Amino acid sequence: MKKQKQESLSELTDMEALVNVARREHSKAVVQLQQLQRQLDRDKHRAVEAVELNKAKVEHELESCKKKLNTALVERNLVMVIIH
Repeated sequence: MKKQKQESLSELTDMEALVNVARREHSKAVVQLQQLQRQLDRDKHRAVEAVELNKAKVEHELESCKKKLNTALVERNLVMVIIH
């Protein structure tokens, strides 16, 4: 009976050690997941900012091109009037 009790106690101690290892590994995994999520959030934020900046740049260039086109059309019309 004493031997069985010692074996049971030994098994219990081994199981507790395994549970503690599993808890530590789980905690590490949770921390790593949180770090990855924060990095993903930062990367997403940077990507959104880059897209918005690029969109503003393209819109500015488009407006500039429209103005140049209108100026060219006005000049063309003036030349056409002078020629006729």
